[in-house]
Amino acid sequence: MYHPAILIALILELWLGGFFAFCARARIRQAGPWAQPSLALVGTFVAILLAPATVYLYLAHPDWAWLYLVDPEHVPRLVVVPIVAMSAAAVGAGYWGAARMLALVPGGARRALPGALAGVAALVLLLGFLARGRLLHVGTTGDFRGGRALPIFDVKLGYALIAVVVGLASAAAFVAWELARDGRRAQMR
Repeated sequence: MYHPAILIALILELWLGGFFAFCARARIRQAGPWAQPSLALVGTFVAILLAPATVYLYLAHPDWAWLYLVDPEHVPRLVVVPIVAMSAAAVGAGYWGAARMLALVPGGARRALPGALAGVAALVLLLGFLARGRLLHVGTTGDFRGGRALPIFDVKLGYALIAVVVGLASAAAFVAWELARDGRRAQMR
């Protein structure tokens, strides 16, 4: 059973992979889903930025990462390995799925893929809204269940989370820009 924070993160990572494929659509149309440098850019983003951020958030704040549904003292710390693997696989699956949609669905780049990306983004926002009481509080699982968890910005996690989100969003925007730019270069050849 996945907990909501991992589920929200995995859905967001699927969306991110799809968004990267949408940005690389010209290169994907020309050379297929495994085209370089598109795949290398996405893989580098996952390896250098997303995986370490996932490891940090899970190991430094496990109660919050489990959204207080599971006591992390009953879960081996080594579970971070499959969590990071699922995170990386979700980006890859989103990229591959969107690339297949571009290839198989008539007009996929114009209508189907943007619609799918908008639907997944709406789902992430809905899940985040529904889990806001858990996402916006920090403490141990016992503290949360006892009503003693602190607001997220009363502790360092709130500020660390801002730094992680801004860093990941900035890097993702750069990767998306590079993918689109490479696609334009591919079209000119």
